[in-house]
Amino acid sequence: MNFHTKKKINFSKLSLRVAKLKKELHRHNIAYYLHDNPIISDNKYDQLFFELKKIEEKYPELLTKDSLTQHVGGRIFSNLKHVHHSFKMMSLDNGFSDEDIIMFDKRITNELKLTKNIEYIAELKFDGIAVNLRYEYGYLKQASTRGDGNIGENITNNICTIHKIPLVLNIQNPPELLEVRCEVLIYKKDFKKLNQYRYNLGLKEFTNPRNAAAGSLRQLNPKITKNRILHFFAHGIGELRGMKMPSSHSTLLNWYQKIGLSVCTEYSVLLGVNKLLEFYKKINIKRFDLPYEIDGVVYKINCLSTQKKLGFTSRAPRFALAYKFLSKKALTKIKAINIQIGRTGIITPVALLKPVLIDGITITRATLHNESEIYRKNIQIGDTVIIHRSGNVIPKIISSILSLRPNNSKIFKIPDICPVCNSKIIYIKSNSIARCSGSWIKCIAQRKAGLQHFASRKAMNIIGLGKKIIEKLVDINIIITAADLYKINLKDLLKLDHISNKLANNILLAIQQSKLTTFSRFIYALGIRHVGEIAAKKLANHFKNLEFMLKATEVQLLNIPKIGSTTIKALIKFINQPLHRLLISQLCDAGIYWLENSATKDQKKYLKGKIFVFTGSLYVFKRNEAITLIENLGGKVVNFISKNTDYLVKGQKPGKKIEKAIKLNIKILNEKNFSKILKNNS
Repeated sequence: MNFHTKKKINFSKLSLRVAKLKKELHRHNIAYYLHDNPIISDNKYDQLFFELKKIEEKYPELLTKDSLTQHVGGRIFSNLKHVHHSFKMMSLDNGFSDEDIIMFDKRITNELKLTKNIEYIAELKFDGIAVNLRYEYGYLKQASTRGDGNIGENITNNICTIHKIPLVLNIQNPPELLEVRCEVLIYKKDFKKLNQYRYNLGLKEFTNPRNAAAGSLRQLNPKITKNRILHFFAHGIGELRGMKMPSSHSTLLNWYQKIGLSVCTEYSVLLGVNKLLEFYKKINIKRFDLPYEIDGVVYKINCLSTQKKLGFTSRAPRFALAYKFLSKKALTKIKAINIQIGRTGIITPVALLKPVLIDGITITRATLHNESEIYRKNIQIGDTVIIHRSGNVIPKIISSILSLRPNNSKIFKIPDICPVCNSKIIYIKSNSIARCSGSWIKCIAQRKAGLQHFASRKAMNIIGLGKKIIEKLVDINIIITAADLYKINLKDLLKLDHISNKLANNILLAIQQSKLTTFSRFIYALGIRHVGEIAAKKLANHFKNLEFMLKATEVQLLNIPKIGSTTIKALIKFINQPLHRLLISQLCDAGIYWLENSATKDQKKYLKGKIFVFTGSLYVFKRNEAITLIENLGGKVVNFISKNTDYLVKGQKPGKKIEKAIKLNIKILNEKNFSKILKNNS
């Protein structure tokens, strides 16, 4: 939206947009502050907030008291006791470009009528939880979250378990009252350990360190908080009685250190806006080496009396601004380059990265596609690189920063011999592809990748049978081919580490349910080279029957319309190999089947474009049977609720998807209503 246009504005449409933005921001606030489970990135939230703020600034008649631009944080709904803050805990306004910072400095210079550079203090913007520590005569009496700025949650018992927070200040003549504003956070290494622990127990992993810190602080049982290693940094002051206020923010931080409070030393006192921009650039590179996550830097006027003079808006100080990092891109270092061997033997170089967060996701790897791509982008091991992640797409390396290349960087070259099976690696220059010449029988890496493909969502959809479990089953020789998956039992699965009885039974159930599929899914699951999802559907529609496909002559196959000769030649090669014929026979003997009309070309797609999600255990249908029926009618089944979802089908003991569906006004169907939809459309 262009906020500077002079054209006539349709206030009706603008009012609707404002109402929609308010509703959307409120929904995201509940997810972020109450459930510690954000459903959009910080960057996307900031865009929505900025849009609403700009509209309200240009058209103040649309500004209302309930707007989130006038408030801090989120409303309080939890079971923790409430605390009324004597001095409001403010949020911060955000800047996203150098221009925003220059305008911030210009505004302050004009308001203060200054002709010289302003003295600022530049600090890190921690991605943690804002907390207020209340000390009375040097003793910690209360700790509370920020909440909505006016009312927070009492977390005193939990805060007392953080050993670095002093219960008594190291000061001889303590003030009558001191409120310390601080940030509680979890370090990257501890976050990784915590998620590994939760994964081993079969618990849901935390999305990012901020959510882990929030979830730890808001526990009703302090013992849980104690077992999670939390840290804190003091960075501001609330109410102070019985002592003179320090003259500057930097003086305050120095005093905090003397009386026993942890302070982040990564701050600088700077003169002028150019120094602020230099600080941002320096920290933007350095942040990847920090032990904790930050999402930007914070600039404040250093003089506290000048801060007081400039004052506050309803939600943020006018003397401070946060300059946030762009969440879609990040800088990190390449620790090593490994090769990944796919199900058809294709060799893909993969960069192992120093862990970095983008959009709340910890990124540790990025594909480099092929050797030609590495040379084209001049990437070496040890380089500092810019990585980009868009949506749920695998992160990619945009470029290497040559000025930061270390002297000991190494050039990468794909080996001549497969490191897994010792077969020769063949390089096809025409399409820059390197491939292991060994078959899946010889190359365990190809075998593992092929089995992962077979069990994947778009193939046999064996829910719960992921990469790690398949790798372990192959490593201990329980499975060799896909047919072996239908022979495994509870005893086999319980041999694996970190597999509970419940998880093992769920996997066995999913394997059984996968037996009902579609002809096209079965073809796709076989992992035939060049036969993707679309080609598999075309083959299924053409032959209608597995026996017809296996008996087809080379001439008949080459005459199939809309399928290229490369794909057909790969299919011929596959089905003419006795080992593959045996595998297909074993899979059918294991009980895999599909409805005869599942591949018919002329079937009407009544549910075309409709997206379904399932939650809970189905009674009338098997899960895979329900998925097959939906897909036969042109519908699509996904695992996660989003605004694009049309229906949530609810079984017994549904999960949290129900809550999200209600919030997004998505239609919820029980099995009876789901059956009616299928009956009416079949």
